[in-house]
Amino acid sequence: GMIGVIEETAEINTETGTASIVTRRAITQRARIKIITATAIEIIMDETAITKENVILTETKIETETTIKTEEMTTMPMNRNLLRENERLDDLGRNGYYIIQDPKRFCFGIDAVLLSGFTKVRKGEHVLDLGTGTGIIPILLEAKTQGAHFTGLEIQPESAEMARRSVIYNHLEEKVSIVEGDIKNASSIFGGSSMDVITTNPPYMIGNHGENSPKEAKAIARHEVLCNLDDMIRESARLLVPGGHFFLVHRPERLTEIFAELKK
Repeated sequence: GMIGVIEETAEINTETGTASIVTRRAITQRARIKIITATAIEIIMDETAITKENVILTETKIETETTIKTEEMTTMPMNRNLLRENERLDDLGRNGYYIIQDPKRFCFGIDAVLLSGFTKVRKGEHVLDLGTGTGIIPILLEAKTQGAHFTGLEIQPESAEMARRSVIYNHLEEKVSIVEGDIKNASSIFGGSSMDVITTNPPYMIGNHGENSPKEAKAIARHEVLCNLDDMIRESARLLVPGGHFFLVHRPERLTEIFAELKK
């Protein structure tokens, strides 16, 4: 609908299952509310003239499904030829894009959505996502920015293959590539000074710190099993062009370590 906001807040009532988007001040923008998951709410804005009278309070009932359906969301496509056993098709709420996920492996969370919103990509830039998993970040960045090309690097063959099917499902083969490979060898795979922007939503846990995952795929996604922070920062420095940008989402308790690694 037509609403204008200069700042907004999202509130979720876990008892009533209601999500509220409160718009506070009007500006000249159109906003469409898309609920991606029960914990990820996104405001999508396009410039257009409106009046202050259009400020509203929007309330949307949260369903129990992982992908929330509202009247504004498109109907899920019936073509499921690219889905495998145990996989599901989730609406991303952007450009009609969907993502294939396997709950038994690893599904993207709010961190990936926040990172894609924080990342700045200029027109014509080349972007690499290290440890892309489902391919969520390259696909969202393609929808949100005017970058020339988006690449996801993933070491797990099954995850890389599933991410490629999401690219095919959304007809993004000319804009998004999924490459199977090791982050520790990223600069050898793509070449030095080959990327304008690098993003990564890396494993947060060191070794056995935190809850151990019973599944190997989830363990690799959550723990520094196959690579560590030093590997990612070292390879990113080699891959980025002079003046390039590195975007990382991580836990605050490791901030000191991150700064130390960045200074090397």
